[in-house]
Order: sequence, then structure tokens, then C-alpha cells
Amino acid sequence: MSLSLLLAVFTAIPSLAGDVHVVDVTGAGDFPTVQQALNSALDGDVILVRPGSYPSFVVDDLDICIVADGGTVTTGTVRARNLALGKTLVLDGIDAQGVPSSSPSISRGAWFINCAGSIRAQHSSFQAGDSNSDSAEDGWDGARLENCLDVSFTDCLLAGSHDSGAYGDNTGVHYGGGNGLYAIQSFVSVFASEVLAGDGHPATIWDAGVGGHGALLESGSQLH
Repeated sequence: MSLSLLLAVFTAIPSLAGDVHVVDVTGAGDFPTVQQALNSALDGDVILVRPGSYPSFVVDDLDICIVADGGTVTTGTVRARNLALGKTLVLDGIDAQGVPSSSPSISRGAWFINCAGSIRAQHSSFQAGDSNSDSAEDGWDGARLENCLDVSFTDCLLAGSHDSGAYGDNTGVHYGGGNGLYAIQSFVSVFASEVLAGDGHPATIWDAGVGGHGALLESGSQLH
């Protein structure tokens, strides 16, 4: 754990004054997964994640900072929910990658729901797992926000899924690519980031699937 990294974390989030939990996939830290660290964490704590590949995790109403401790930290889908007003979730240096599946909980890069507090994602990527239209699903979103009041992405990559399944070749129904960012009743800011739509199904016989949107805003959402 580097002193400079800790100083950067506490400087960026002055309210944090709790414990530091080290996550190491080899078992050399306090916890082997991010979720186990979250299950033991309290508001104001910091989770330092050492390089490695980790499963998906869910942040449920915690004022917390999750930061990569040098090197590449790859995870499954990052979910946050029910973050209360006045709390802040920071995600720094996380490479979240969804997997091909019919389940949005593991296919999207990020999924934030019902968060009145602030979410700050920086130096991170959120990429949906490529959808397979054998499961008859449109593409998944790189980041999906639902009823979130204050979300920002800085120096991030948000990438929707591509569709490449064979389902449409047999039925004539081809499915679309995912959105880089999909916001419903949410307020989001994007700085110095890439927001990429996924490709639709490349049909060989029937009409191709439609590509996704870079950013799709609905139900009064605002993008700055």
C-alpha cells in the first residue's frame, strides 16, 4: 500500500476517516474479494484493491472509496443501490467487465439504482459483455443509471455490448447493440471520457440489428 495513494484518496474525499481494507485475490490482504470487504465495511472506510481479477460486487448505501492499489484491477459488474443523500461512493481505477448472459446483473459494466448520494467514477472502465442473440436480448449498457441524482464519470470508458449471436439468422429477428450510457430519471456528468455504442447484429440474410446509442437519456435525465 503506497503512502502517496492513501494521501490522494483522503485528499479527494475529506469526509473519509475510517478504516482501510486491503483486498488481494491471492489472500495476502484482509479480504480475497471486494464484496467480502464491503460486507465488513462501514461509512467512511477505504477499500484498496490490489491487481487481479475479481467477481462482481454490490455497494448498498455505503459512503466509501474503492480504489485500485496499482496495476490492473478487473471486476465483473459493479452495482450500487440506495445510496443516501450526503453519502459518496468513489470508484477509482476499476476495470468492470460484464459477461455474455441473459442476466443484466452480470452483463452490464455498471448498474446504479436509487442513489440520492454522489457517485464519482474516475480512471475506470465499464464495459458490457457482448450479448448473444441466441438468448433473444438486445445489447447491454456499459453503464445504466436509474433514479440517481449525482453521478460523474471522469477519464472513463463506457462501452455498450455488441450483438453477434446466431438467433436472428434462423428467425429474421436481429437484436441491437448496447448503449454506452443509459440514464433514466438521473443526472450525470461526463468529463474527458469515451462513451461508445455497441454494434447491432451483422445479419447475413435478414435485416441487421440496430447499433446502440453512445448516450441515451430518458424520463427527464440530464447529461452535462
